[in-house]
Order: sequence, then C-alpha cells, then structure tokens
Amino acid sequence: MKIYCKKSLVDINELCKEIEFKALYNSYNSFPITLETENVLENVSFNFEIFSNGKREIDHKRWTCFNIGGIDCNGRRFTKRVDVVKHKELWLGLDLKDIEEGVYKGCIHLTADNFKMVISVRLVIEKDVRGHLPRMSWLNSKIGQEDIVLKDYLPIEMKDRCLKVNNKTLLLADKGLIESVTYHQEELLNGPLSINISSMTKKLVFQESPWAFLSQDKSKVTYRKFYTNDSVTLVVDMLVSVEGFIQVDLRIRVSDKMRLNLDLNCPLNEKHATYMMGLDFDGGLYRPYDFTFNDNHQDAIWIGSHKMGISMKFKDDNYIMPFSNVYYKNRPLNKSVWDKISLSDHHELQASTRDFIMEAFEKKTISIEMNLTPFKRLDMKKHFKRRYYQPKENSHMMACIDDILDKKCQVLNIHHGQDVYPYINYPFNHKEALSKLIQSCHQKEVKVKLYYTMRELSHHIDELQAFHSLDYELFPKNDYNSPSFWDLRNERLKENDGLDIGYHTGYINKTLDKDLIPAWEHQFEDGTLCAAILTETHSRLNNFYMAGLKWMIDNLDIDGIYIDDTFLDRSSMIRLRRILQVKDDFDIDLHSWNHRHDFAGQVSSLMLYMQVMPFVDRLWIGESYDYNKGPDYWLTEISGIPFGLTSDMLEGDGHLYRGMLYGMTNRTRWGDRDPLSMYDLWDSFGIKDSRMVGYWEDHTIRLKSNHVKLTCYYKDDCVLLAFASWADEEVIINLSDLDLKLNRPVIPHIEGIQDYQVLDKMEIKIPSNGGKILICQYGVG
Repeated sequence: MKIYCKKSLVDINELCKEIEFKALYNSYNSFPITLETENVLENVSFNFEIFSNGKREIDHKRWTCFNIGGIDCNGRRFTKRVDVVKHKELWLGLDLKDIEEGVYKGCIHLTADNFKMVISVRLVIEKDVRGHLPRMSWLNSKIGQEDIVLKDYLPIEMKDRCLKVNNKTLLLADKGLIESVTYHQEELLNGPLSINISSMTKKLVFQESPWAFLSQDKSKVTYRKFYTNDSVTLVVDMLVSVEGFIQVDLRIRVSDKMRLNLDLNCPLNEKHATYMMGLDFDGGLYRPYDFTFNDNHQDAIWIGSHKMGISMKFKDDNYIMPFSNVYYKNRPLNKSVWDKISLSDHHELQASTRDFIMEAFEKKTISIEMNLTPFKRLDMKKHFKRRYYQPKENSHMMACIDDILDKKCQVLNIHHGQDVYPYINYPFNHKEALSKLIQSCHQKEVKVKLYYTMRELSHHIDELQAFHSLDYELFPKNDYNSPSFWDLRNERLKENDGLDIGYHTGYINKTLDKDLIPAWEHQFEDGTLCAAILTETHSRLNNFYMAGLKWMIDNLDIDGIYIDDTFLDRSSMIRLRRILQVKDDFDIDLHSWNHRHDFAGQVSSLMLYMQVMPFVDRLWIGESYDYNKGPDYWLTEISGIPFGLTSDMLEGDGHLYRGMLYGMTNRTRWGDRDPLSMYDLWDSFGIKDSRMVGYWEDHTIRLKSNHVKLTCYYKDDCVLLAFASWADEEVIINLSDLDLKLNRPVIPHIEGIQDYQVLDKMEIKIPSNGGKILICQYGVG
C-alpha cells in the first residue's frame, strides 16, 4: 500500500515511514491523505495519538477525519463507513487554536477490518502557511443549535391541555388530537381533529389515554398519548413550536401481521375556510375537491382566511426532502402511505392512507406537519418604509450607492454574479471588496443584504476537492432517471437562438465529475464562468452555511440575507434566525421562482416554503408568475398577507394597479421600470402612516362589479383609493356609492402611469384590466 501526503495538490511523498504536514498556527488546518492499495481496505478509520514538541502537547481530540464522520445538521454526532478500492483521498482536520509554532511529532493509527498501519507524522506549525482550508471545520459547526428564545416569538404558555402559541390558543383534544384553535376570539375548527385506524374496512376500537406532557424548552413543547387494543398500539407524539408549527407523529406497532389504513378528519369553521392552496390547484376560493397523490411534489395543503388558517403536510418514515426548482426530477418526492385528500361541501378535510401491510412486531411512523397561520402580525408601516434596491448581475456595485438614495430605497440586495460578489453562495474570498461597499452604504444609512441560499454552490470554492472527496455526502450523485433541464434548455437554444450567453456549458460534468448534478452557470462579461453544483438537501453543508452566516455578520457587518429558493428546512431556518438576531434590525427576504412547472413537480411555491415563511421578513414571489390570474390567486399565492407577510412583484414588473391592492410594487433596478413614481406617491400621501383595508376584509367596501377590487388607505383627513380591474371592458364606479362622504376626488400624478386630474363628478372610469388611484378628502367643500 502507498500513502501520499498532498501539498498544493501535488504529491510530495511516496511510501514512507514518516509524512510531514505544514500547518498555520492558531488556526484550523485541513490535510489530505491519499491511500493507494492493491487490496480493498474495508471500514477504514483513524486514531490519533497525542502530538508533542517536548514542551507542549496537542490533544488527540483536536483531530478529525471528515470522511469518516462528524456532526450532522441536527447537532448529532455520526459515523459512516469508508472502504478504499484502489485509490481514495481522505481529509483530516486539526484545530490549532492557541497552539504555538514549532515542530510536533506523533502518530496516526490507520486501521481497517483487514489492515493496520501506524503513520509517523512530523507536524510543522508556522506563521505563513497557505491552503490550510480553515473553513472545513464549519462542516461540524453547532452554531445556532443553542436553546435560546427567538426574538420574533413569545415562549409557549401552558396550562393543562391549553397552550398559547404565537398569540393563538390551542386546546389539545381529550378524545382526538386538537379540539380548538382560536385567534382573536375566533375559532378555526368546527370540531376536534381526529384519527381513525381500520383493518380490512373495519374500524378498530382503542382505549385512549390522556395527553401526557413530555418536555419543554425555549422554543417547543412535546406531548404524548396512547391508543391501544389487542393487536395494535398507536403512540401519538405531538411537538408544538413557538411559531405555530405542529408535528404529529403516529407511531404504529402491531403484534400480528395486519392490513391497515388510517384516516385524519379535520372539520373547519366555514368562516375561515375561505381560501385554499396546494396539492394540484392554484390558490383561490375554497371548493370541494378529491385529490389522489401522484408523482408530483404535491403533499401539502393550506386552508384559511386572511385572518387565520392551517396548512397540513403528509409524510411517513419514507420521507427525504426532494430537490426544488428545476432539479425536482433528479430527486422527486418519495410516495408515502398517504393516498387521498377529500374536501367536502361542509368544509371538512379528510386525509386517507392506502391499505398497507405490517408484519408482526413491525413499527411504522406516519406524520402530519401543520402550521397555524398567520405567522406574524402584518406590518405595513415597515413594508412601506423599507424598499429594496436589487441590481441585476454584472452590475458595478460601488456605482449604485448614490442611485439607491435617488431611487428612495433603503436596502441594497447584492445578488451573486456582481463585481464584489462573483461566486454563488460563496462570499468568503471577496471580503475586502464587500466590506468597502457595505461600509460605504452604512455611511449613507443604507442596509445591505447578501444573496445567500442553500441549493447550489460555486465551483470556485476553496474546499471543492475536499467536499468532493466525501462520497456525495455534500454534492449528491445524479441517478439519471430524468432528462436534465439544462440539456433540454440547450436544445431549445440551439433551435431558436444559437449558442448565446444563456448556453449551459456542462462545465461541472466535463471537468470535475460526470455524476454530479450541474446547477446554475453565470458567465461574466470577460468570458469567465462561475459553474454551480447542486448541493444535498439535509447535510453538513447546513452547518457550513450557518457558520458562514456568522462569519458574514462578524466580518462584513451584513444586515440580513436574500434567500433565492432554498433547501433549508424548518430546523435550519430556526438556526439561521438565532444567528442573525444578534443584529438589532436584521432582514431576511425569500424569493421563489414559480414551481408550478413540470420540472419543479407542479407545486405551489408558498406550500413548498410554508415552514420557511415564519422566519423571513418579506417575500418576493413573482418570477414566472401570471399576473393575469384572479384576485384570489394574488391574495393567496403572491401577496403573503394571509401569512402575516408582505411581498413584492417581479415578472414583467408586475401590474401596478393590482399590486397596489396588496401594497406591492416591483423592485428597483431588477426590471425595466423602476417603482420610483409609486414611491413618490407613497411619500407625498404618507402611506406609511395610513391604515390599509383590503377588499378581502370583513369591513371593506363592496363594489357592484365583481371584476373590480378596491383597497383603501385611510388617514385622518383623506383616503387613497386603489382600484384594480380584471374586467375585459371599462367599468364606471360611482364614488357616492362608497359611503365614505368623499369630496374633491383627485387622480394624483404618477409619472408614466396616470396624469393629474380633478374629477368634476363623483365617478371614475376604470379601464379594462387596468386601474386607477384616487385621493379624496373627507367632507371638504
């Protein structure tokens, strides 16, 4: 067998009795060792002795081998099996914090099931060593796992079966799961949420225990109850989290072989079963529906009103997070035992499993994940004050600073592909340029957020070779079961446009590994390329991401992050929020491309990210969205309002009048038309100090035309009326019918949108599929 120690990716030792590592003092260091063998080495591991220079010792606990194990993204230690067939590169890590310079000697024991070897190591610690990859330690970071209170949410209050969670009161059912959910004295349910188990169509009778309290910490509380009969034991574990997330795990165990099925029944209060979204339908008004689970990413539904609602996601122990965006077909949803959803005329949801067979003493877990909405109190004042400046890729960022203020924006979002931030999700090698820009922005009281998401990673990362050595733990292996989105896109470009800058080169597969999944490619004006690799959904990269976020706060003084689609799950978002809340006023906004696409599994973006939304401050849900769809679609799928969030428009710069119904504009510098003229109107009217009453609210003004909607922005002496039409013909609105005692109606000037006009009579003409914005005084002659 041969061992190679590598320095700067060049082999420097052949078979030897002693190898040498050069390391940077007072830092974390990573070293590659390559094993080359004629025989298979099975189940390789390393054990480290104490290293010494005669005066100071380096404890063996400071060493690790990243290939063999570490800390997973839930903070748990894990190990994995490594076999070496002919050739394998392994990466060792060593923490040398507070270790002085010098030469240290010790031994590393390499063992396998069929082999043992002692490697003598000469460790030279110096002040000037490059290529030591200190960020490798981030793979095992536990940052954000601490049990601390999230600033946005109050701790859960408990009394017997009654819980106060995120200003909602939740009553656990004596018989069943949840008996009541109230918010502002209004009830969401119309009876207890309950489960039934049947065998061969015969409903089983159980003895049901009361709920037993298990545990509570600063972010969650857990309960348990039992259902028992002669053949089946069902243990129900319920976790309730501070943001209104509820996880119910149904743990089934049988004493004999049985064929079972399970039903979940959720009767809803008709008043709050107004809208629905998810499964295989766009957001809109509630309607009876029968749905059968299929190969799409459609495993969740939300039903609610603008005041309150509930989402449900159906899983079992077969669940692995699918890929999002155009990569869904590379890892689609594993079908669970859940099979059908039925929504009745009486506003009752019933979810049913298919029949499934359990062998004697087998165990199975079936789960329902729920979210109680809204997650937050709608803060329109903050929304109207905080406007985003979002330049496209290949912008010269320092030149944008004065323009940010001229366009009346307060927050700069730095996309990747910029001169100061070229590589996707990897800002660490551009500290000087980013710091200079952020400091310059802060001097002008402009906040700065970086594009930083968990989905793909630039090939320019320093750790590329080390990450790739971890056997597809961080970069998943392509199973080639579906055609590549990028290959099909290239074919389309060949047919229509030739090989222009949008052509996907396939650089990752050609130069690194044909089995990796290539992601976004950004081509710079000088012809250089940033090629991204798709990352794993639930891996140690989450730890790397969290440590990187802490680095950006400490070294760049960022004010938040911009998330562009993501593989982050709920627990990771909680970690993220804990890390960021050291800043007094931080901001997270979430952008999503429209996942109602075959390559994305035909899923609603908001359903896909329902567990992410409690931890973001703003949405940008608009890429590839159809703004010609109806107002109920706008309210549920785009506005964020039923979830306590605000949003912005994107595709084609949106629809100015329809957007104003929900307080939305597009973002400055991303599209073809900046929203400066709308900002001028907002500021001249003082919209941040107004009270917004949307057409969807109980006490709103009803118009005679169902195709025209009105949102009012009330101030003490005047009101701004935002009309938007979905009618194919002009609609005339009589302002006297609004019962607001209005006088002096004025169409304010909005440059490029509408001209100033004082109306000589109390009526307004709303153009087909257009709109009008008016400002009216109260009772002025």
